[in-house]
Amino acid sequence: MQAMPDLTRQQPPVTTVKPGTAWGYTSLLLFLYLLNWTDKAVLGLAAQPLAREFGLTTAQIGLLGSAFYLAFVIGGFFAGTLQRKFTAKWALAFLVFTWALAMVAPMLAVGGFSVVLASRILLGLGEGPSGALLMGSIYSWHPKEKRGFPSTVATGMPSVAKICLAPVLALIVAHWGWRSAFGILAAMTILWIVLWIPLWKNGPYTSESKKAAVDTGETLVPLRKILTTGTFISGSVAMFATYSIISTMITFLPTYFQIGVGFPQATAGSLLGVVGVLTLLTALPIGYFTDRLITRGVSSRILRGILPGLTLSAGGLFFVALLFLPGPVASVCLYAVGFSLINVANPLLTAGISEIAPPRQTSSVLGMFMGIMYTGALVVPTVTGYIVDAAPDPVIGWGRALAVLGALAGVGGVSALLFFNPHRDSLRSASLIS
Repeated sequence: MQAMPDLTRQQPPVTTVKPGTAWGYTSLLLFLYLLNWTDKAVLGLAAQPLAREFGLTTAQIGLLGSAFYLAFVIGGFFAGTLQRKFTAKWALAFLVFTWALAMVAPMLAVGGFSVVLASRILLGLGEGPSGALLMGSIYSWHPKEKRGFPSTVATGMPSVAKICLAPVLALIVAHWGWRSAFGILAAMTILWIVLWIPLWKNGPYTSESKKAAVDTGETLVPLRKILTTGTFISGSVAMFATYSIISTMITFLPTYFQIGVGFPQATAGSLLGVVGVLTLLTALPIGYFTDRLITRGVSSRILRGILPGLTLSAGGLFFVALLFLPGPVASVCLYAVGFSLINVANPLLTAGISEIAPPRQTSSVLGMFMGIMYTGALVVPTVTGYIVDAAPDPVIGWGRALAVLGALAGVGGVSALLFFNPHRDSLRSASLIS
């Protein structure tokens, strides 16, 4: 009979890290998450001024979003390569520098749509690998059973950006033009690099080199065994739906509030803060209590599979309801609740995926996972633009588009409900270690 592998050798030695130390280092990455979202979202905040200046259609704005995510997906698959070749410190410093270049380029050039398109592609190539490296670096300071809350806080940073940065940037765009907003983001990005290089070091829970893995007795799992588990496949389907919706609304939410609902530009930017507050109030308690429940023995199948499946499905129903309950107040309320529920699934599913990968393979597996989930952003923003343009008026068009997104969320939610089981698949992968 084949001997079962020694599962204790797949983890580094037990390490005690002070919470203040772990969260101190994590805060550096949370600041970067703020910039990550804002660099993406500034296109939506500047969409109408760009459309007026360059004569763009809604579909062309959607194409800018999809082009970004095409580059994003391509870049995402290189996260594992960057992790093997460079330390997280220097890989992220280089990638973030490309973000700054992408913000500066449209300000200095007069090439119109083509230059903005090229800058979004550069931004996508720079941000693509960073997602897995960011989350892998956060996880290096937190053990597997306590990753749900850090994941939730990290994915909640876009909500903080909506509350704190989006209204300010909306006012800047309205009063000083979209180029000013791009310039401020470039300066903030450079500031982060200046802080990051002297301050960062990796935590004890994720090995960063082959030597470290050998020293801790870590054994590798063939990637194909991880990528063909029910957890990875169903999680990819669920996150494809989740990120399709997130990416579409990053591109279009201010436009939806302006054109689809009828709010002025400055008000539309401020409403992003309303969505952000509700998203935080929903996600943070769920992330915190799911971690506490997992440490007390509750199955990750329930907390990181069934729970996000339910919230994703429920959020989809709120989006579908937008087709039948028009009106400014109802539209904002239904959208805010639906998006908050959909967004809850993101950190829980990501934490679940990290359970099925050994520490040295965490960034590689997360890179593959995020690369797949980002593919929805390649086409869905553009398709959304076409749905809106094809409708007899914008209100009807946006109702139809959001109903389609809601149906997509339902498919992803059912997938997670039925097949996402990190505990089962982590044990199955371990039994097949070569």
